[in-house]
Amino acid sequence: MKPSKLGKSVISIPAQSLPEGDVPGSLFDARLLEQMLIPDELRRAVMLVSRLLDEPLCLVRPEMFTHGASRSWLDNKLQGVRHHVCISDGGAIKVISGLNNHLFLYGLGRHKRHAALRNISRWAPELFAGLKSQINTFHGVWVKGRFLQPPTQLLLPETAVPGVNPDFYEFYLHRPASDEGAKFIVDSGEVAAPSLAEFKEVIYVPLTESNALNEDFTRLVASVVAAAYFNPHQVVVIRLPNLSDTLAGIVQRVAVAVNALHNADVAMPRVPAKNVLLASHDLPESFFAGHEGRVSMIFDETFDYWQYTKKFYALIKTVRFLFGGDERALQRLVQGMTEVFGRLPATSGTEFGVPPFPVTWNRRQPELRVRRG
Repeated sequence: MKPSKLGKSVISIPAQSLPEGDVPGSLFDARLLEQMLIPDELRRAVMLVSRLLDEPLCLVRPEMFTHGASRSWLDNKLQGVRHHVCISDGGAIKVISGLNNHLFLYGLGRHKRHAALRNISRWAPELFAGLKSQINTFHGVWVKGRFLQPPTQLLLPETAVPGVNPDFYEFYLHRPASDEGAKFIVDSGEVAAPSLAEFKEVIYVPLTESNALNEDFTRLVASVVAAAYFNPHQVVVIRLPNLSDTLAGIVQRVAVAVNALHNADVAMPRVPAKNVLLASHDLPESFFAGHEGRVSMIFDETFDYWQYTKKFYALIKTVRFLFGGDERALQRLVQGMTEVFGRLPATSGTEFGVPPFPVTWNRRQPELRVRRG
């Protein structure tokens, strides 16, 4: 699953992410994207994928260059190019005939994007048949009665990416009016960043808009939060979800998180939790420096796990990944995440039940046999 250098290639990105009036043409040097006002999550994706490419070009709307004069023009411009990487937010999977097509997905934490990808998987699964590989994902589809899962290439940053210092708020489950509780949390003001040295265990949960609507995921997180109320030696940090409504403010984001845990129907005190905090942004790797072996994470496929390095995951105590896809895709996911985390899962392949269920990787666990084939 290790990435292979693709050489001279062309990439395509969601056209709606490009600033109006700032695109030099249908095909341009991908390095110009560094100067454009594109979303940060897309910028991270482009920077990461570019490590595989030599002199990458960027093609706007490849679906416009399928035949006739437009295709002849494209073929002339792409002489020597053998690979196309579709960087997609889930809204479309675009392929260029005659080239090796690869798919890189980002930002599926937004519910509309994740739902769009599911629709493509159901309505146009043949698009996956045209892929040479998928990068950092493990998606599989049914095509004419056969399960198809393009090979996965793993690509993580080699060095930690600097992140912003998030704002923190105390979690409070205000029943029954969760929206009112969200406003109370924000109006109560920010609190100081937690001193991780004061706790024996740190649990980090990157909540997304997508998994906030997943009852299995929110039930898992709610049970962890409820337990933390009675364990002062433990701190839980929940990263607030980014929403499909890009104009949504901090109150709306808090409301999504609070409502998600409220609807999980897990009993917990109705008072602010001093050791359960809501973070406005992803926690950078530097936030956990010096606390190796005491940090755990809980996430699912909607979290862009590839923004962290392998070195970071090697220091994590426990990772719980909620798997909810087709069980035929499980084996490759387990193999891939095992490579990312640098250890085998705590449960062997023969012991998994019917999805959804959490797959757990513990640090320094004895190696257990994982079912192959």
